[in-house]
Amino acid sequence: MGAGTAVAITLVRSLVYGFPITAPGVPQFTIVNVIVFGLIFGTAAPLTFGLLMAFQAPLDTTSAATPSALPATNRAEAARQLLILAPLLTATITGVGQALVTALHGTLGPLVWGLDGLEVGAIGGTGGAAAYILMFTAWGQWLVLVRFWLPLTGRLPWNTAVFLEDAYHRGALRRCGAVYQFRHVRLQHHLARAHRRRTGRFTDANMSSQNSRTG
Repeated sequence: MGAGTAVAITLVRSLVYGFPITAPGVPQFTIVNVIVFGLIFGTAAPLTFGLLMAFQAPLDTTSAATPSALPATNRAEAARQLLILAPLLTATITGVGQALVTALHGTLGPLVWGLDGLEVGAIGGTGGAAAYILMFTAWGQWLVLVRFWLPLTGRLPWNTAVFLEDAYHRGALRRCGAVYQFRHVRLQHHLARAHRRRTGRFTDANMSSQNSRTG
């Protein structure tokens, strides 16, 4: 993320001020920024996320009364984490950046942090917090995969919650705390066999066991 920020800064300044990226001094400036921002983000992120994980307790999925209650609980928890993580990561990036720029000043050339560092910290803190919520929380993964990616690729209906609830009311599924289960095992096996035949990427479990015994 730090290396990407360094490259993005060079591209933005090139567009704003109209100088070519290959101008004298620009590649050296970008390389120095890649090193410095890589060290800053690489130090600030473990400190912040480690502190967050130390005070984070796992969610008890057995306490959810219905499957729809669990995403709502996760969404509220993700919102609280975002409100805490964004300013905390911003402050950490800004503070670590100032310390590293002071320590490396002169070694890598003249380095300036100041208000530009606060801007980098705010952008990195907001972007890093959003990336963490979307990639490393249950609600974020549900949002990215279940609400967008899997429906977009045709592997789930767009409104998955309504689809599952309809299957529950029709008797195909049953509720078991925070999850849905197939009410009839034979239906589950039938759908699994149909999926294997359609995709062709799976081997039947019975055939695999027979091959292993004959081998």
